[in-house]
Amino acid sequence: FIDELMGRLPKNRPANTRVILQRLDEIERQLKLPPITPNRPSPPPKNPPLRRSNIDGSR
Repeated sequence: FIDELMGRLPKNRPANTRVILQRLDEIERQLKLPPITPNRPSPPPKNPPLRRSNIDGSR
């Protein structure tokens, strides 16, 4: 936006103050938007507790 205001040639600058004010309003609205947060993957489900089997392999 600043670069547009400082254009070397008049045709490269905003036509009038109304255009400048509209751009400033647009910038202000964008700044007030809530930040976009990326979706985080949900944590993996907890595994159920494992059953311990006896030493001889019986349950």
